[in-house]
Amino acid sequence: MLTDEEYKKEEVRLEKLLMPKITDEFLKTLVEAAKTYGWNGDHIETDRFVNYCFFLVGEECPDLEPYL
Repeated sequence: MLTDEEYKKEEVRLEKLLMPKITDEFLKTLVEAAKTYGWNGDHIETDRFVNYCFFLVGEECPDLEPYL
C-alpha cells in the first residue's frame, strides 16, 4: 500500500510518461469518439476523462456535446 506522498509521486511519474503520447491527432480522435459515443454511456465521466487528457498537455478542451 502506498502512502499519500508515494501515490502522488507515482501519479506524477506516470503522467509524465503519458504526456508525449497525447498528440494532436490523438486528441482529435478522442473528441470525435466522445461526441459519437454520446449518451450511450456515462457522458459525464467521458467528459471528465477527455478534459483530463487536454489538461495534461495544457490545451483547452473543445465542446464535447454529443452528436445524438
